[in-house]
Amino acid sequence: MFAHVVGLQTLSPSAPVWRNPPNDMTTMMAGYEAVVHEPWRFPPTVTSRLLSPDAISIVYTDSIPWLTLGLKALGLGEAVNPLGFFYLLSYLLQPVGMVWLLDACGVRRRGVLLAGAALALLVPTWYVRQFGHVALTGHFIILFALALSAASARLGLTWGRTAGFCALAALAAGVHAYHLLPVAAAFGAVLLSEILQRRPKAWTRCAVAAVLVLGCLGASVVLLGYGLGQGRASRAETLGFWSMNLAAPVWPQASALAGQNWNGNWFPGGLDATGGQAVAGFAYLGAGVLLLIGVALIVGAKQPGPEAESAAWGRRWAPLVLAILALTALAVGPKIYFGMTRLAELPVPRGKLGDAISLFRAHGRFIWAPGYMALAAALVVLDRRARPAVLATALVLAVALQAYDVKELQQGVRATYAHPAPARYPAALTAPVLSGRPWRIYPTYFCSEDLGIQATAGELSLVAIRSGGSTNTANTARPPLTGCEIPPAALRAPPPGDRTVTVALDGGDISSPLPGRFAGRDDCWRFRLGMVCGRGLETLGLTRVDPAELALAAHIRTPDAVYRFDGVRSPLLKDGWSATEPTGTWSDGPRAVIALPLPKGLPADARLVIQLEGLSYAPPPKDGQRVTVSLEGRPVATWQVSSGPWGVYHLIIPRSAATGDAVRLAFDFPEATSPGEPDERLLGMGVRKLTVSH
Repeated sequence: MFAHVVGLQTLSPSAPVWRNPPNDMTTMMAGYEAVVHEPWRFPPTVTSRLLSPDAISIVYTDSIPWLTLGLKALGLGEAVNPLGFFYLLSYLLQPVGMVWLLDACGVRRRGVLLAGAALALLVPTWYVRQFGHVALTGHFIILFALALSAASARLGLTWGRTAGFCALAALAAGVHAYHLLPVAAAFGAVLLSEILQRRPKAWTRCAVAAVLVLGCLGASVVLLGYGLGQGRASRAETLGFWSMNLAAPVWPQASALAGQNWNGNWFPGGLDATGGQAVAGFAYLGAGVLLLIGVALIVGAKQPGPEAESAAWGRRWAPLVLAILALTALAVGPKIYFGMTRLAELPVPRGKLGDAISLFRAHGRFIWAPGYMALAAALVVLDRRARPAVLATALVLAVALQAYDVKELQQGVRATYAHPAPARYPAALTAPVLSGRPWRIYPTYFCSEDLGIQATAGELSLVAIRSGGSTNTANTARPPLTGCEIPPAALRAPPPGDRTVTVALDGGDISSPLPGRFAGRDDCWRFRLGMVCGRGLETLGLTRVDPAELALAAHIRTPDAVYRFDGVRSPLLKDGWSATEPTGTWSDGPRAVIALPLPKGLPADARLVIQLEGLSYAPPPKDGQRVTVSLEGRPVATWQVSSGPWGVYHLIIPRSAATGDAVRLAFDFPEATSPGEPDERLLGMGVRKLTVSH
């Protein structure tokens, strides 16, 4: 299943996907590679100013610290990709965890155990984690904790099971902190069950077990460097945003049966009342699991267990049931939604207590343990009470339905790891001349609300680490305490011998406030989403930025004219353009022309700033097309137009270069490509908006 969905190639650091990992995996890899290439120190997970101006532990970059340290100690840091290897571990241990849980609940039939193993490999919530949240795919930790809890409730809390909880607490701390709470809930249920069943020396055994487990957790927290670089705490107001919707377990999401197919980016028809529930609060159980639960409820209602055992059953299992209910309540949180309707909003503590509670701000994730327990409980009921024919039919149908229902999720995961994500930076920024240098990226990750700029900052941070350098920003789990001011030294040319690489990310919009602040530098070179400045960058092949251009940018906050090319056909579009679409207009052919009127009353010595929002058509693995721009028949610029998202591309031309009252811009597309039937157009660039300033 791992080879089919993720791919065996992901185990190798040279796999195409790891050239530019998608989503938050850029930060995970940056933390991993920083620790692997640094000398050993204590705590061993802390990087010394490679990921930020201050030391930071990779527990906050989700770099799976225990695996990182293990590969480093074995000398395999450069031979194995940690994210691919952890996926493999998850695929291997996921069915093992479910079989262990069922065995702990007394299931012995091989058919039921096999069905449970298969369904554990087909859980939608597990696949959703595989779109970048690698450490969170370690659901086997949750399954092992539930199995230990069930075994302890039935057979008693032995020293071996106590050691198991110690190991799980330490493991969860060094994989991802969100696994800690389900482990804690499962362990708490064991302690309460032990006491309620009045087993010999229960109080003493529980006290010693609690001390041992807390000791293992505490030692792990110290060894892993928790607290070093943790940054600002969340606020209580964030609670409820990344929550679970009450309808989410049964509401089809990313469901092939519901026709919610992978569209290359995500799945239509998701349930997201807050804007954060679609991923963190994703809880859909899948059609097969829902069928199994429904059949189990019917069978259980018709054939209830012996009433004589009810009191003993309650003392044994009520604590685990309470733990599951508590995790479900935490997943729902204080803002209770059913579908798109908010049913209630409960008060939350303010101040330091509220901030401490909001440490687990993505609390919708706590539904995973209840989901697995619901599946296990359904299998247990059917194993004990269903007739053989009913049991066999239900198991076969459940596995078949579940496999079909998650096939689009599997397709999305497969597509994610088939090739690298489109890079937001040019390949020139990986040139040897930039190796071993300190990088300073502005704005830093948490100082921008633009998702494109944040993603670019994350990608460039990984580039800096891989080149043997350092960076001043990374996407950590806790925002840093440092402010957002750009140091004055970064705004002027560096002194002799200073090899700092300074990156200014303006999203390609030179009319934004950021470029003008660098007008005192004459060593900057432009790429699509910003500028890179520093010594010795002449060989990168980028376009040099004229300081006068930066000075000009500070004065063009308000454009003279804005033209739209979406919705209604613009008269500016001349030859080579296809029909206008709601999102923009595509070129059709090797050349397209825009006739742009000049602003009235323009001084003869004025300089025009033309900015165009565009994207190109480029089927993967390509990430764009080369576009040559000509003014009045003379080439003036060459753009590398990305295939997405929409980017801003600009020209600066003197008024004297235009003839008459209009500028005729021609765009040549030597790489124009047809998508094929039914779209036979020869697509080059799509345009959405154009602004003119001076």
